[in-house]
Amino acid sequence: MPAPATSRSFKIWFALLGVALCVLVSLLLILHYSQHQSLLTRDGRAEEALVASANRMDREFLRFRHALNEHDKPGASIEQLQIRTEALDAQVRELKNAPQANIFLSDAERALVMERLQSLQSYAAKLSQTPTHEPATCKGCARLPMDWPPRSSA
Repeated sequence: MPAPATSRSFKIWFALLGVALCVLVSLLLILHYSQHQSLLTRDGRAEEALVASANRMDREFLRFRHALNEHDKPGASIEQLQIRTEALDAQVRELKNAPQANIFLSDAERALVMERLQSLQSYAAKLSQTPTHEPATCKGCARLPMDWPPRSSA
């Protein structure tokens, strides 16, 4: 007995539905993979930006320390120290306001470094307001930043 015509058309429709579902699942897998890759790329860029900000702050700290050492010498101008203090303050603010700074600063050692850096900044701001070079006021200026940053135990 021959199969009815409706049975044949159901087979065609089921085959087309199966192919459409396979295409849909493959498109969803491709979409999932591309989103995963874009998230990884975005996280990598944010981490690179945070590291770049930390490196800029480190370079600015070295310039600040040099200006602080120069300030200890007789006849040194206070303008260079003020400029370096402001630039270091800007770099610290940039690092603190970075999108992933809370993760970066959650480490106890980094938090300690930031606290010591802020106390050093306040000391330098007070020092840069001193119009004359007084040895009693500047005593230990060159020694103060030498124990920054704390060395890692690892």
